[in-house]
Amino acid sequence: MPPREVNSEIRIDSSGEWFNNTQKIDNPKILLFFKSNLHYDHKGVFIENEFMGKTEKVYIQVEGPLMSVSRITENSFILETGEEIPTDNASLTCDENERIFLGLKRLQSWAWLTRQAKLDLSDKLKKTEQGYQWNEKLVQKVSKMTWRYDSNSINT
Repeated sequence: MPPREVNSEIRIDSSGEWFNNTQKIDNPKILLFFKSNLHYDHKGVFIENEFMGKTEKVYIQVEGPLMSVSRITENSFILETGEEIPTDNASLTCDENERIFLGLKRLQSWAWLTRQAKLDLSDKLKKTEQGYQWNEKLVQKVSKMTWRYDSNSINT
């Protein structure tokens, strides 16, 4: 049986805050559950949920970064959910305010860097005449951040 699809009132605003309609979602356990169960298909980003023995796809509105990068090691970017993205598969971009984001290819979106992640990245990031360089790749600078990740327009 195909999963039930639901368009929800859940949205992520431009600063990465989660809301249900106008009510901010700030319960850490609920946020971790949502973020750990995010998926993407041709209709957008959704939370996969089991409800009364049936699978639901709860579609959400994305206006900002979905989650954060909590740490960066030599080999991976570690998301707040514990998911690890290998550094050799990582894509970074920089917005007009020089904030750096990690591309989340499987979710077609972005993650922001926590203070610790920025510290982890700082010694690996070089500023050149063309902009920032990381892992021998130029960090693409965009004049206006769009929250839909497009792997064709980003250095991969």
